[in-house]
Amino acid sequence: MRFIAEHAERTDGGLRWGVEPICRVLSEHGLPVAPSTYYDACAAARRAAARPGSRQLRDEQLKVEIRRVHAENYRV
Repeated sequence: MRFIAEHAERTDGGLRWGVEPICRVLSEHGLPVAPSTYYDACAAARRAAARPGSRQLRDEQLKVEIRRVHAENYRV
């Protein structure tokens, strides 16, 4: 998927490579990738990036505790 993303907007002699032509050439060389598979993978990656990770969730929980301890310790 990364190869397609890196080369889809490439131009050569005034022609844009594009996702569909790249997928067609890959398929001709024994690496079948449907354009819809590529677009689905991109959408899934965007959704995953939008979700907070476990580290981010834990950080939010700890912020509450840190504020409490800070306030109880005369804001020091």
